[in-house]
Amino acid sequence: VQEFDIPPGTDIVINATSIGSFDEDARVPVAIDTLEGAKLAADVVLHPTRTRFLDEAKSHGCEVLDGLAISVNQGALAFQLWTGVDPDLSVMQDALEEFFGV
Repeated sequence: VQEFDIPPGTDIVINATSIGSFDEDARVPVAIDTLEGAKLAADVVLHPTRTRFLDEAKSHGCEVLDGLAISVNQGALAFQLWTGVDPDLSVMQDALEEFFGV
């Protein structure tokens, strides 16, 4: 499998695929060593919350954002836009963790 280098100066790297959803050993085809300069790695995969991509990115110094946190914040924004009410993020986080058995 061909690996792709992250260009120097890249601050944020996002896995917006389902890689890691069905096979915890599956790996995003990124040359992990090229993440050294990135500040944030995010993964839209909801379950498992800790993917191999995020674990490897964290070990190379990146802050990480998992799909569960992305989903909570996206849902909170949509809820606020539709209702005008600011939702409690911790309630939303707890509900998703319970649903996914995290």
